[in-house]
Amino acid sequence: MRLASDEDLETVAQGLAPESSALVVVWENAWATRLASALRESDGQVLFMERIPRDGVERAVAALAEK
Repeated sequence: MRLASDEDLETVAQGLAPESSALVVVWENAWATRLASALRESDGQVLFMERIPRDGVERAVAALAEK
């Protein structure tokens, strides 16, 4: 199973400035498989899912460090 297609990589490449490079990393959150199984087995369902932007995480971590 490919998680990033040639088209995806071409899109990234087209957005690069001349003489620059990029690293594309794709990963699977394996823990989510166990969570999904547990939800299905208990007749549960996900009602909401959202990614938290990096700057929001950084602000939260900084706020915790200030306490």
